[in-house]
Amino acid sequence: LYHSPLWVVFVVFCCFIWVIANFVSHTVASITILPVIVSVGCQLGNGNCDAGHFRLLGVGGLFMCSCAMGLPVSSFPNIQTFALKDQYGLPYLKTSDFVKTGFLIGFLGLLLLLSAQY
Repeated sequence: LYHSPLWVVFVVFCCFIWVIANFVSHTVASITILPVIVSVGCQLGNGNCDAGHFRLLGVGGLFMCSCAMGLPVSSFPNIQTFALKDQYGLPYLKTSDFVKTGFLIGFLGLLLLLSAQY
């Protein structure tokens, strides 16, 4: 991975974060994954963080954490809306509603981020 071009490393990390952040909350994903990504960005500059690409990988990782909203457990607002029930005790939203819109928004965010990185 260290000998790959920067855009390959960027795409791999963005996709990895996007998948992980859909299954855990955004906060947990950013706290656990971003320090690793920033250290890899520093290593891309041969140990010199100023010459590395840690800012690009860090900001891209933060953006992808925010774009991950495909499941009800991925953020606190998703959980709150998933828990709402109508007068008959039936939920307003199903998991499939989150999957349809959340993964589409996440994919569009990934495309936007990759085009901006280009």
